[in-house]
Amino acid sequence: MRCALAATLLLSLVLTACQGDGPPPSVALITPTNDATVSGTAAIQVTLGEKDTNSEVRVYARLRDSTETGRLIGTVNTSPSIVSWNTTAMPNGDDLEIYASATRSNVTGTSAPVRVRVQNASAPTLAYLVAYNLPAGLTGLSVKAQLPAGVDPQAIRAGVGVTSTPEPQPSLKPQATDGRQLAVEWAWNPADGASGYRVLQASGSVAGPYEVVRSPAASAGSVALEKYSRLLSDVNVGDKIYGSVRSILGVGTESAMSNAGRAIFLDAQQVASPAQNQVVPDGRPILTWTALSGADGYLYFVCDRPCAENGSKRLWTNYPYTTSSRSAAFPSAQAALPKGTYHWWVAGTRSTGGKLVSLSYSESRQLVVP
Repeated sequence: MRCALAATLLLSLVLTACQGDGPPPSVALITPTNDATVSGTAAIQVTLGEKDTNSEVRVYARLRDSTETGRLIGTVNTSPSIVSWNTTAMPNGDDLEIYASATRSNVTGTSAPVRVRVQNASAPTLAYLVAYNLPAGLTGLSVKAQLPAGVDPQAIRAGVGVTSTPEPQPSLKPQATDGRQLAVEWAWNPADGASGYRVLQASGSVAGPYEVVRSPAASAGSVALEKYSRLLSDVNVGDKIYGSVRSILGVGTESAMSNAGRAIFLDAQQVASPAQNQVVPDGRPILTWTALSGADGYLYFVCDRPCAENGSKRLWTNYPYTTSSRSAAFPSAQAALPKGTYHWWVAGTRSTGGKLVSLSYSESRQLVVP
């Protein structure tokens, strides 16, 4: 009994030693102050308690009001504790917060966060970042974007009576993704004097870290938007993705990062009726589809050929105005579809802050008018 008690006491002492000794270090941010605008290289000053001056200090940036760890900005072991922060490597114009942690004898104390906004004049402007869930085997896609042709994410708007409240998303577990393709598209405003761009992607936090996934040359001639898209094999339904761009302004010269786009991969949109190759005798189809977790609206398309193809003609659609309904009846004021075979599909949409961030397309089906 005494041996067991002694062993228990020894284990308790070992655990206490591993967990650290004493209260956590006292740490606070002095500069920048709350709601400060920062640019270029900013100095972050951290103060420690009198007994904590030998502590290691780490400073992080993260999404404002979040609980994520965020991105490590810098580490310092000297006093005064000042970290030099290159804000050009952070999303421009985004609402972030920074905080500091100090560790002494395996015990860590954390400061209150400080709200900041990064604002660098050289940064380009990201117009949108959209995450796509696409059916397998699409053909005739837009050659440049490799995405369904003729659908402009900037044009999509909520229809009358449609709110931005998404369908409940109780689980991030994919339900119908076999053989499908997940893709992401960046679009940004051309920058004056840019010879090319760095396309950046992150997955953990809007603060980064970001990696360069492509360095395209600037488009020849005048374009309204520069665009880049890619298929992804290392993401899943429910994953968030963050994107930004930099301008290449000359040899060895790059701009600050643009604002960041934030998107999420929705599950596969499912359609219900008409069934594949179903006959619609009167040429006035009624389309139905199922609710998509995380979506806040739906677009439907009936075309003379697969709707993803360049040159396909839309014969009936609600694009660019989404609907919250899960069915659509062919309008009585419109002439019925003549004899022929038609193609249709539905896309679930999700928007944040009035901008489209997600599109999930159903399979493409055919209907027949005899």
